[in-house]
Amino acid sequence: MSDEEIIRLLREHDEAALDEITKKYRNYCYTVFLNVLSNEADCEECMNDLLMHLFAADVREVQSLRQYLGAAARNVAYDRYKTNMRLKRNENQCEAFDELEATFSAEDVENAVENRELSRAINSFLRSLDKRERVLFIRRYYFLESTKKLSAEFDLSCGAVLRRLSRTRIKLKDYLLKEGFQI
Repeated sequence: MSDEEIIRLLREHDEAALDEITKKYRNYCYTVFLNVLSNEADCEECMNDLLMHLFAADVREVQSLRQYLGAAARNVAYDRYKTNMRLKRNENQCEAFDELEATFSAEDVENAVENRELSRAINSFLRSLDKRERVLFIRRYYFLESTKKLSAEFDLSCGAVLRRLSRTRIKLKDYLLKEGFQI
């Protein structure tokens, strides 16, 4: 079934859409969940939460189902992550959030998702980066991949990955200040 047909079924609140999403995008969603949670046991619960969210969501504006699912899956996993962190801290993800919070206040990081203007500015900044720098930044801070995994895939030392990410965060902060954002 095509993504357009699945979106149409979601708009009609037809449960068949959820079955199709599970068939077509389960592995993709699990990858997103695992990047945030690093725990396979939570994935099934996250998938159920995602499907409930999708069934209740207003999908009139959705144009790319894959992108929408990726963002929604990340949000569901992040909610699960916050719940898990109340019980037990996960070092890799905490490091990624701590790195970003060193650039922004914690309040800014949480509000960034809701602030369209800030999101547009960040997207503009990311488009200005060379591809390798952009992919590294997105995989670390959006998909929450470990620096160890990134260093292996980019053929860099962990220290080199950390230095590149640090320089990119500084550039982002400077860019946002230049654009008039209070950091």
